[in-house]
Amino acid sequence: MHALIPLLVTISLPSVLSLSLYVDTSCSSKKGWSDYYSETQNFAKRASVRMSSSSDTDFKNVFKRIFKVEPGSSEAFNNVVGILKAVADLTATSDLKNSDIRLFCDNDKRWTQIQGGYHDPTTEMVERDTPSCQRQPSALGRTYSRKSKPPQNPNDPRAGHNPNRISVSICDLTFARPSKDGEPAWLKDDLVKPDLQNTFLDTFDDMISVTILHELVHAVSYSPAESKVIILDVPTKESAYGWENVFAKSAEDSLKNAENYMYTGLWAVLADMGYTLPRIKESDDQIVKNALEERAKEGWLYHYADGTKRALEVVARRFIS
Repeated sequence: MHALIPLLVTISLPSVLSLSLYVDTSCSSKKGWSDYYSETQNFAKRASVRMSSSSDTDFKNVFKRIFKVEPGSSEAFNNVVGILKAVADLTATSDLKNSDIRLFCDNDKRWTQIQGGYHDPTTEMVERDTPSCQRQPSALGRTYSRKSKPPQNPNDPRAGHNPNRISVSICDLTFARPSKDGEPAWLKDDLVKPDLQNTFLDTFDDMISVTILHELVHAVSYSPAESKVIILDVPTKESAYGWENVFAKSAEDSLKNAENYMYTGLWAVLADMGYTLPRIKESDDQIVKNALEERAKEGWLYHYADGTKRALEVVARRFIS
């Protein structure tokens, strides 16, 4: 287990203000879309609310296991809260050109091949490689940040796009996986069983909302000053995803990795249902501690009563720092 980092661990994140989101009809016309997107925003909202609460000591301990930094007023902690709050506060707009973030579910069909790469004429973005939804195997989603060169003539139909725009694709595979794997498509009404005690966290990896949240975390971390997305998939695509990889990351990599933010949102809503990581007490013998630590690493859900209002000194003894 990584030791917690008591010192200031930071990454250079943009100052996130209120951002606008354009949702293409390729998403909004999908069956259940409003439920999936509402759940996405709720994950982000509940995480930012829980992290900002002075009494929610249990969830702050979950945060420590995910990011390996102390919750509180540190810049690292505030950055995480700010990113999740930015997702929760995204404002819908029908104005494509002025929108900050554009969300598509067209499986990247809007892209056309050009000399030296690909061009998206809808959002005026370019990409060197095959768009991610069109690759074999397909990705679940992708956030694009490279813009095409703006036309010199302001009256050109291609002119007038927000210079800091980001384009996000949610691939067909994301919508196909839940039914294919027999896993829930969304948390609220699609759970196979009401009692999730000792369920593995990866039960929820196929949910459409977690992929949307993952991609929106990338999108809201875009830095206009640096012309790039700050929160990525690190250190490699192979090791960026999944709870066990998230659990094992260093503080520095955790703060740069979108999957860590996604699981923070998921744990926040599971906490609303009474579920959290297994708690390890100082009074437990070492065999029990080792077993519970292994279960935490594997992402076992444990159900406890009163997950929010216990005194800080009691909670502090229940986790290994």
